[in-house]
Amino acid sequence: MNRIGKAFILIISLIIIVSGCTVAGHAEGGISLIAEILHIDDEDVLVEVVESDDIWQTSQRIGFRRTDLNDINAVVSDIVIITYTDFERETYPAWICAVSWSLR
Repeated sequence: MNRIGKAFILIISLIIIVSGCTVAGHAEGGISLIAEILHIDDEDVLVEVVESDDIWQTSQRIGFRRTDLNDINAVVSDIVIITYTDFERETYPAWICAVSWSLR
């Protein structure tokens, strides 16, 4: 694993420990966005937003945990649709609480 991947995992782990990922999110039923996978491992995914609402105009890179999501056999450069219920934009990369994802 390269240095960027290790740094990403460390940052995401710290975010989870400090803020937690709540299911009681900001939108009933969740919000969706479309993104390209930049990094993926057994626990975490780093994506770059391709299409979304205006909230992600300033935070193009987003991380999320995939341990509780279905395995969709995604790989780097795949385009995915992610549904999330909560987010933390105060960090870089931003962090979302994904509840589902699928290949586009």
